Amino acid sequence: MNLFSVLIISGVVQGGVLFFALMRLKRGYPDSNRFLAKFMLLIMLVMTGRYFYTIEPMTLLTAKVLFAGDMIIFLFGPLLYFYLMSLFGIKHNSVIPVWVHYVPQALFIVIIFPLLIADKEGYISYYSKTEWVFRFVEIFAILQIIFYLELNRRLLREYEGKLRNQISALPALRIYKIILLVSAALLGVWLFSFIMRVTNPLGAGDYLGYQLVWFALPCSVIALGYYSLINPDILRVESVAEAQNIKEDKLPNAAELKEKVIRIMENDKPYLQPKLTLPELAEKCNMSTHLLSRVINEEFGKNFFEFVNQYRVEEFKNELKEEENKNLTILALAYKAGFNSKTTFNTAFRSITGQTPREFHRILRNQS
Repeated sequence: MNLFSVLIISGVVQGGVLFFALMRLKRGYPDSNRFLAKFMLLIMLVMTGRYFYTIEPMTLLTAKVLFAGDMIIFLFGPLLYFYLMSLFGIKHNSVIPVWVHYVPQALFIVIIFPLLIADKEGYISYYSKTEWVFRFVEIFAILQIIFYLELNRRLLREYEGKLRNQISALPALRIYKIILLVSAALLGVWLFSFIMRVTNPLGAGDYLGYQLVWFALPCSVIALGYYSLINPDILRVESVAEAQNIKEDKLPNAAELKEKVIRIMENDKPYLQPKLTLPELAEKCNMSTHLLSRVINEEFGKNFFEFVNQYRVEEFKNELKEEENKNLTILALAYKAGFNSKTTFNTAFRSITGQTPREFHRILRNQS
């Protein structure tokens, strides 16, 4: 048994463990966890198919199991898309029904079904006559995954945009972005493998490239499963969808409302609370959540995330000038100003000042 076989068996076992663990997980998002658990069952099937690729000599049974494992190629994109929608609490409002997303998979099953029930001669005969069909299927599968990667990228951007109007400290979305980037890179490997197989049909290494891609992509889902298991509440924030349906209040005395918000921010300094949310600030200002959101958006020209972090940046600047803080690091002062992550602090500081925190610190020291 070679190393590739051992890794595949390990993937099958981990997929099974994650299936039961996610089905039993009560914290976080139970519906999303169950969806991901079912995804794990498919991952186990795919991994099993990849294992049979390593068995030599190739028999009729192993060839059929390998084809069964290939069902993932039309399910990976839609399942990841609907999992993220479930996780982010975004409802499917498209005019396209959900079942349409699974039509390519159904057609693929129709195409491979004769292979799954054929004897050896029938298998060879059917495959030789329809080889061009399978090449077309593979091209379509590559294009389909490109389409869903773009859908998932937009979904992440939409969700992050909504969060910026609700909370001042964004949850960790990097893992989902990394999975999309890894998927895009593996898609490039798959496309290269396909081109090499078309131009050099006897290139066994190119077939191995395809198998490696469909080993690595399921591994990314397994990593996502572990991440969800370890961090079940990572995205636990106030609903970002509810604000869309709140009836708009009129905005009377806009100048007074703006002044009231400024007074609260300067006197009470609620921005020092790292996980300050829009509802919490609205309560301090004695306003409805939606009214405060409109004041911030229309009167300050910012979303909630930008608005709060602007005060934190100014607080950081003031703390940096204090003699009593000269022994504290830049990051320690950032935390003191209300930031809860280095990445958020650096991004916000550069966006507002046009400088990095270290550049600002160096200039400040030179001036003094």
